Amino acid sequence: MRAPASRFKPGNREEELHRFPLLVHQLAGLLKAGRTPGELWADAAQLSREGTGAHGNGTVGGAGEAAILEAAARAAGLGLSPVPLLREAALSARSLEAMVWNDLAACVHSSERSGAPLAGILERYAHGLEAVLDARAARATALSGPKATVRVLTWLPVAGLGMGYALGADPLAVLTQTPLGWSAAAAGTGLALAAGFWTRLLVRRAAGPDPA
Repeated sequence: MRAPASRFKPGNREEELHRFPLLVHQLAGLLKAGRTPGELWADAAQLSREGTGAHGNGTVGGAGEAAILEAAARAAGLGLSPVPLLREAALSARSLEAMVWNDLAACVHSSERSGAPLAGILERYAHGLEAVLDARAARATALSGPKATVRVLTWLPVAGLGMGYALGADPLAVLTQTPLGWSAAAAGTGLALAAGFWTRLLVRRAAGPDPA
């Protein structure tokens, strides 16, 4: 039994990511309401389908997500563990989505092996996932200023040439027709390239690996 892979729409990336804590909270809530394993995944799939229908842009729920949950429901209905299906879904997903399906499989596997209530495990995982996504959003906000600065600095030399022409000078002639101009052009180009490379490197290091 193969679990279909879920896919994101690029335009709604952040909203798509924030649907995962909601999914985990829904699973925990269904368990607390007394759902059996088969009913749990079937009800979660139905909620995901309803979310897709109510939000045509796919920002809440998703057809791929619902298909994975439906496959898990069929497995549970046959008395099988949904863990292999969840892990298989992670293989075809993007990095953060793959992490969620793998973690969800780990939660279910841990509950099956230890007998610990799955609802409590899922609730704790949902809170941790929310913290990860909140940190991701805060990091993106903090880096928006430095990224804008990099773009401004990249275009400053061009703006300087335009300002020179606006003042009645001919900066290109100075840069291309005199030894001093050649030296200045070479030095300026080298420094601009080095500055652009260095600032982008700093921003990438501060941002860290993108989990999405």
